[in-house]
Amino acid sequence: MVREIIETASTVVGIIGGVIILWGVLLITLRLLRLELKRFRQGSIYHQRETLRHQLGSYLLLGLEFLIAADIIGTIVHPTLK
Repeated sequence: MVREIIETASTVVGIIGGVIILWGVLLITLRLLRLELKRFRQGSIYHQRETLRHQLGSYLLLGLEFLIAADIIGTIVHPTLK
């Protein structure tokens, strides 16, 4: 029973990590498209694009931290030498 709870927790944490990454990619893609359309009217958007890159990186890092946590939790249940 404890093993099932830990496996479920690992799966849930992994799904949360994937959702965070997908949400960040969708959000930043929409913002980038809006920014690129703005570029045609105003010119340089270099600094805004760099800000978007940093924001995407933070979503990716947060999602990866959840995925790593899921792997660690899964390793508790199924330890191997691989």
